Amino acid sequence: MSQPKTLEAKVIYRSNHSQLAMISIMKYGGIWERLGLEVSRMDLERRALPAEDQLLDGQCNMIFGCHITPHGGYTTSDGVQMVMEPGDLLTQPNWTWHDHNNFSNEPMIWLDGLDAKLVQYLDANFHENWAEDATQPLIRSSEETQQRLTAVRSPSFKPPGRRMPYRYKWVDTLRSLEAEVTTGNADPYDGYILEYTDPLSGGHTFVTMSCRIQMLLPGQETKFHRHTSTTIYHAVSGEGTLRIDKADAVELAWGPKDTFILPPWRWHQHVNRSRTERAILFSESDLPVFEVLDLYREVGY
Repeated sequence: MSQPKTLEAKVIYRSNHSQLAMISIMKYGGIWERLGLEVSRMDLERRALPAEDQLLDGQCNMIFGCHITPHGGYTTSDGVQMVMEPGDLLTQPNWTWHDHNNFSNEPMIWLDGLDAKLVQYLDANFHENWAEDATQPLIRSSEETQQRLTAVRSPSFKPPGRRMPYRYKWVDTLRSLEAEVTTGNADPYDGYILEYTDPLSGGHTFVTMSCRIQMLLPGQETKFHRHTSTTIYHAVSGEGTLRIDKADAVELAWGPKDTFILPPWRWHQHVNRSRTERAILFSESDLPVFEVLDLYREVGY
């Protein structure tokens, strides 16, 4: 694999008081690392390291990336090549060697999320740079790796002691979401919603973060509810409104590619403004942290 010539990255911050969101843009020929969309009402930290010094690293943060733009890149995780397609979700468990590569002639944009500030608060934040070549060798594809995680696998397969990098393909996610719609069993507060579960444990996406995908049918309005976790949304398709608070409501109108944040313990309602098109939202929250601390609460109206 040839050495990319340059590193050129741009970052767009979106803030709402103490909550921040970031969209990552990679130019052609670049490798960069660790940009983020923070959870748990934490400040955002960004590092884009010089290509000639630190192209690849391992760290204690849990990271995910949701690809926004068309084809053109991949992430290498512990030697596994994970190609990025629009709508794909790629997870990087802590202490995973990873780098990002753009082999196209166009900018590559994705949304990252990590639990950096929580890890820093716990004084467990470690970071190590790849000490060998500028890029790690490709050992296998994600297709080969994930085949071993299906229901039909070798009796000798022993799950690792920690979470594994995983690629949730958009084509599979959309198929599952459409299958859920056929059941007619919509959640009264979130419409048709699914969680990206850990392929080994079946639990939350990470021990600190939950990633979800939801669909609102044309004209659908959910009931109001509130919860103690913070949720960051990214609009995959369609257009809608997030109504926050029942009295003196604030209405956040959103469209494709918009990113917005729902603070904790605020009444809210989802609305699909279109009468003909479905709306799809990707979200991530710090719900797992509140659950393990027995602090998660949810109330409907």
